[in-house]
Amino acid sequence: MRLSVYALGVAALGFDFSSISCQCIMGWQTLSWMLDGRDKVSVQVIETGKQALLFTGRHFWNRKCRKKTWWQQEFAVFKCEATANSVTGHVCVNSNKPADSGGSREIPRRVRRAWTLAAGWCALMFLIQVGRLNIALDFDTLWYGVRSQYIVAGGTGLYENPGLVGMVYVYSKGFEVLTLPLCDLASHSYLTFFNLWLAVLGIGAMVWNAVLLTGNRKQETEKKLTYHSVLPGIMAAVLTVSVPGIMNMALTAKADLITWLLQLIMLGCFFQYIHVYENHWIFLSGAAGSYFLSLTMKPTSLVFSTAVFGMMGLYLLWFWFHERGAAADLFHHMVRLIVSLCLPFGALAGIWARTMKITGMPVTSVFTSIFALFGFKMKYPFATSELPQNYQEESTLHVLARRIWQILMQPQGEDMGHVILAWGTSLMAVLIVMLVLYGIFSKKGDEQSHIWNAALVIFFPFVIVSLISLSMLYQIDGNYFMLLYSMLILGACRAMVYFKKIGFYPLASKCLTPLLVLNLIVTAISSWAWTAGFSEIHLLNKGRVNHRAQEQARMEEKGNTLIWQEVSQDPENRVIAFGTHPYCLQFPCNVESYKDITSPWGNVELVNSPEAFETYMAYAKTDYVYAEAGYLGPGSWEWSLDLLRELIRRGSLTDLFFENGNMLARVSDTAVPEEEAQNNLEMFEQEYLFYDAEAQ
Repeated sequence: MRLSVYALGVAALGFDFSSISCQCIMGWQTLSWMLDGRDKVSVQVIETGKQALLFTGRHFWNRKCRKKTWWQQEFAVFKCEATANSVTGHVCVNSNKPADSGGSREIPRRVRRAWTLAAGWCALMFLIQVGRLNIALDFDTLWYGVRSQYIVAGGTGLYENPGLVGMVYVYSKGFEVLTLPLCDLASHSYLTFFNLWLAVLGIGAMVWNAVLLTGNRKQETEKKLTYHSVLPGIMAAVLTVSVPGIMNMALTAKADLITWLLQLIMLGCFFQYIHVYENHWIFLSGAAGSYFLSLTMKPTSLVFSTAVFGMMGLYLLWFWFHERGAAADLFHHMVRLIVSLCLPFGALAGIWARTMKITGMPVTSVFTSIFALFGFKMKYPFATSELPQNYQEESTLHVLARRIWQILMQPQGEDMGHVILAWGTSLMAVLIVMLVLYGIFSKKGDEQSHIWNAALVIFFPFVIVSLISLSMLYQIDGNYFMLLYSMLILGACRAMVYFKKIGFYPLASKCLTPLLVLNLIVTAISSWAWTAGFSEIHLLNKGRVNHRAQEQARMEEKGNTLIWQEVSQDPENRVIAFGTHPYCLQFPCNVESYKDITSPWGNVELVNSPEAFETYMAYAKTDYVYAEAGYLGPGSWEWSLDLLRELIRRGSLTDLFFENGNMLARVSDTAVPEEEAQNNLEMFEQEYLFYDAEAQ
């Protein structure tokens, strides 16, 4: 049903798709012609002629197709517009063709070669990720990424309290809401592939930012395609696609990729506004809108996106003071700017309202202690988290220096386990050296632009924020620094253009080439799921894998056939599972593991006593408790075993069912009689604790 609603929405937005597509094509042609040096008058004349052809053609086709269906009429209009675009495009190209020209503008051979090599390299890195699409379901993806239909939109919808205490279930869920139609599908690969295409858009955003950053003067535009003009974009694409810390995150169902993309769009729109501000308030709107949307995706964006957006605001105040025309232009369009931000701000309010309604705070994670200072109170059963600490015996400066070395050169150690999965590699160290050399040699002879000055204002405070987080966090994740990696790449693109001017380019390119090969190897052997190899080839299903069927088969192999049938009868069933996390969460209903409830992801106070756990089960409206065979026992989660025993002894669990050593018990609203509870406890001891799989 939800998929049908989304489909109707997409159909409504694309009702006149033929007209929009043709106008976009013609607009791109017009922009290309203007960049080629064609004057505005000729372009306007050609556009006017196209509209005349379009009007005449529409009138003819409307009369001819009056009795046809709506899609036949739309197809007829599409043919009319395509013909008009083709004719006007032919006229425009031929009217501007030089006398000795044999056709369109010739692209220099060196540019063609650079484009070809860059496109081939990007395609190779993209296909590496595609090749392991079906085997790269990582811990976080299985934990909460592919379960949105149960933990986000279960029951009555987004704002229903799912009864889950794990912090990942009450994070900002903008990405999960956006991809909700893909969660109902049998294959999880559709969801991860969506992230992969977002990575492609992110590479395009990097190219856009690189081209803007390498300009020197306001409104400077290259009239010809030269190696100098395409170098920044090519370098940005090649370096970005070569960073495992970015591309490995493209194969998850996490919100890191879309947050990174929105942050790049925020930067690009801001730089574009600085570049040409007259009547371009829409770019400022795009930057602010991207900021608000990024806050809906991840709680950590409240730190990183706000650091960038805050410095943008400070630079704008300085910019408007020196460019009075920009301030006057923005004031003239203030109403439009505010109206354009209603949608992204409304999305932010809607997503934060869910977290606020369930937890009592608009943002959770490490920010709860900060919001508590402003008078917010965390609701039961959630715990207020303190600011992160690294829990290291060394001094803070020593920890920071060691971690910088590890991230740049050697990501090994207990606190680096998640860095190697999304590592920036030693390429980042080389880019830092390039930026230092550029800062030394470019003091003379390199004309600075407003955009580059703005980038520096944003970059240095963002580096400070990143270093603070690096020194405070106990567990470092490589995906926290995706935007930092991108900023280093953009700065290196600027440096490389300058190196080409002073003759340092050959040496710099020779230093980068072996590192690209290293990054290719690291990307091929690492992933966020830590899986090696590629997906098996299945010609019949053309690469499609039914992950839901595989999950059911794995559960049945563990002896949960009848238990699966019981809990899957109602997708709104709520289950607490004592089992291997996150695989015990794969029942098709609302499941929460014991590890979700206790520290560090939940609230350890809830498991300190049977009474506290019973109170929580009543709050969560828990229907069943599941215990995986062999998970609880002497030397393995003994505290949890004692807790489960006490729940059975107190009569909180009834209707115990055992299957191949696995247990499923129904939560009772009222305590069962003492004799029945004692019988249930004896049955648990016999059928679960002393179950002998080999004897069966």
